[in-house]
Amino acid sequence: MCSFFNKLKKSILFYTFIFIAAYYIGMEVLSNFNLQYLLWVQLAYLVIVCIGIIAGTVQIFWMKGRFKPTKKWIKIPVLTIEVFLAFVILSASFLFADYQTFTEIEGKMMVKETHSVLLSNWINYYDYKGWFVCGKHERIHEAHDDYIGEYLYTIYYDEDGNYVDSKDLD
Repeated sequence: MCSFFNKLKKSILFYTFIFIAAYYIGMEVLSNFNLQYLLWVQLAYLVIVCIGIIAGTVQIFWMKGRFKPTKKWIKIPVLTIEVFLAFVILSASFLFADYQTFTEIEGKMMVKETHSVLLSNWINYYDYKGWFVCGKHERIHEAHDDYIGEYLYTIYYDEDGNYVDSKDLD
């Protein structure tokens, strides 16, 4: 039994799963306080998890004293599939992720979120809470015309995400 725990302490996959659990626990705690991770934290999480899973699989397949599949020819296809899936997931995440920047509106620091691809027809603003988190509820929503980017209207929300006021182009 002791050798099992010694092997577990050296396992990259074990630490990857601990990291996944810690991330989701952190998301739940932040959600209870009406906060969420910033986009760069979410993307960094995906990169670390993909690298951890691939490295853990390599460790299982090629390190001494580890599980050895009965068929040696299965190692390369499994790793190829993992690397391909990681590439697809990371590419889609980075390509279609919204773009976040920090901006100051009416003397208050905000996180500005826009589309990075496709038609950018809206801008959302969230409360800036720190380097890793921002408010969960949007505070300001600006709408723009899909084709020419002309300003249409702005909607303001309170800290709980309830409608407060709106301002039209008129």
